[in-house]
Amino acid sequence: ESWRSPIYGFFEAEPEVEWRTVQPRGKGTMQRRRYLKFRCVAGHCKGQTRFVYRATFGSDRSSTSNLRVHAETCWGKETIDAASKVEGGVTATRDLLKGWDNKLRDGSLLSVFKQKSKNKIEYLLRPPTKVEIKANHVLWIVQSNRPPEMVKDPGYLKNMKDGRPHVWIPSPLTVRCDIMMAFAGC
Repeated sequence: ESWRSPIYGFFEAEPEVEWRTVQPRGKGTMQRRRYLKFRCVAGHCKGQTRFVYRATFGSDRSSTSNLRVHAETCWGKETIDAASKVEGGVTATRDLLKGWDNKLRDGSLLSVFKQKSKNKIEYLLRPPTKVEIKANHVLWIVQSNRPPEMVKDPGYLKNMKDGRPHVWIPSPLTVRCDIMMAFAGC
């Protein structure tokens, strides 16, 4: 079978084959039918079960709608839509998912797919986690060649906290330690 849709990237590469006894529509007799059993790769799978079944017979045998519904439940609609725009299809989707610990929130992975597909940064529609804030600060300080003390700059704090006074900003010491941890293996 040729599965090129990026939606397959959210499931294990080799589905199991399962035979089930079903009663086809409009027929009174039970028949054994072959189904493909796809296993969700999300460590945080939110579906009723981790498996999605797809018929190998009938006019909808190549439909991915039930796979898409399950993936949207686990990863979020925006992430699935963004994955469908990435060039490289199922292989690219699997490659992007490989590095994640499967404990991410929807927007984190969404930003990766969007950056990969457009080569420009899209902003999240949800507040970042504390870990994401720390990582963003390390990236900003290192890429712009600024001292960690920049996080205490009054202008910077005003920009960051206007309208969101509860936003956590790491201390210069935290940023310095995070930078050292990020480059410890180099």
